[in-house]
Amino acid sequence: MDPQTKDLLNRTFELVEDNNQMLHKIRSGQKWAHFWNILKMLVIVGISVGSLYYAQPYLNKVLDLYNSVSNTQQKLDKLGNSGGTIQNFLKKLGN
Repeated sequence: MDPQTKDLLNRTFELVEDNNQMLHKIRSGQKWAHFWNILKMLVIVGISVGSLYYAQPYLNKVLDLYNSVSNTQQKLDKLGNSGGTIQNFLKKLGN
């Protein structure tokens, strides 16, 4: 093998080694980025579920209040249709 070809082969080998090292670093960076993205998503989902868990009693109170108002509205509608007086209305609210 002549010296020029040997020199060219050595330079090519060095470039291949450098490229291999760079590719390994890039792939390693991609793996870490993927790991951190998954971790971020898990934290976001965890915070969401946790906040719903702690807010559930308040949501239940709001739902109970809504149901109570809805029931009162239905009672008022029934009284309005039957042509009742205020005394009948107060008696039915007591029940």
